[in-house]
Amino acid sequence: MENNCGRHVRREKRKVQEAEREGRVGLEDYEVDHLLLAYERGRRIANRAEQGPRVRDEATFRKFEVFARLKPPRFNGENGFKAAEEWLAAVKSRLEVCQTPLEHQVRWVTYYLEKSARFWWEGIKRGYEGDAAQIPWIWFEERFEQRFMGTVHKETMRTKFVTLKQQGRTVAEYNRQFLNLSQYAPDIFDDAYRQRRQYLDGLDPDVAIAVDSQANQGLQALMDAAEQVDVYKKRKVQQGRNQIRNVRGRGRSAAGPKHEVSTKQTLKSVQSNPPSKPNWCRRCKRPHPEAQCYYSTRTCFRCGSSDHWIKDCSKPAPTSVSKTTTIGASSSHENRILQQGYGYTRSDEHNTTTKY
Repeated sequence: MENNCGRHVRREKRKVQEAEREGRVGLEDYEVDHLLLAYERGRRIANRAEQGPRVRDEATFRKFEVFARLKPPRFNGENGFKAAEEWLAAVKSRLEVCQTPLEHQVRWVTYYLEKSARFWWEGIKRGYEGDAAQIPWIWFEERFEQRFMGTVHKETMRTKFVTLKQQGRTVAEYNRQFLNLSQYAPDIFDDAYRQRRQYLDGLDPDVAIAVDSQANQGLQALMDAAEQVDVYKKRKVQQGRNQIRNVRGRGRSAAGPKHEVSTKQTLKSVQSNPPSKPNWCRRCKRPHPEAQCYYSTRTCFRCGSSDHWIKDCSKPAPTSVSKTTTIGASSSHENRILQQGYGYTRSDEHNTTTKY
């Protein structure tokens, strides 16, 4: 019966693979349906071969149907230790849900081995002393772990568990890693006292001290208490930050309006009264525009006329002019020049210059 069933399963599997390559249908649902059909066909052929009363193991078939509908993951022997561990845990959980009979567990699970994992299984099952269709689960699990989950990997994960520390992480994250790695140290995790001490040793000192008094209540009580302490710590830190933020906010609100008004006034005064820069003449080296220089216009330095020089000017010479005095009798041209702030007297200038 088992050989016929296996033959038809392989035949239907080839049909599924061909359909997938040709792109006619999706793999998952099509494959599950044909796998169930192959199982039923194999069972019917075995019943006919026995030439006895027909036996319908409906309960086993229904369990297999549930198992196939759960779509167990496939394993191809790649991606290392983590992938093998996750695959084994996934198929074991599905076997438990379906309440799979012991004699069918290995056959159902190994159907989902592919590529190098499939080649490994075809070779390793020949070493079983007995009927290959009756290989127990414990035998398969031991060989699978030896091949894809070696002792080196397990020792590495055990070391991670023993040296696990919180180191500033949240307690929830530390608890999750502690439980995940505990499976690699069963000698520690199965001992209640060592289990609690290992957990406390990995916590941050302030959290460990706060929950040490509850060490006798079990690991779960320790985890719950540690998470509560972590929540209180975060809340206290947040309250301190809020208080500092409020104090700074009150300081800004008290000094803010005056500072803002002062800044605006300063900007306004700077914009309305820009600093003046003297415009020096390159010819006479005096503070006036070069275009208005009498050296350039060739006019009288006293009256601004262009038909005579200052020595021939009939206009009387003015007295010394200070920087803030304006000569009312001067011509409009000279008066404009003096109003621009030229700090010298015309008489002094002509005393040093006689003619161009």
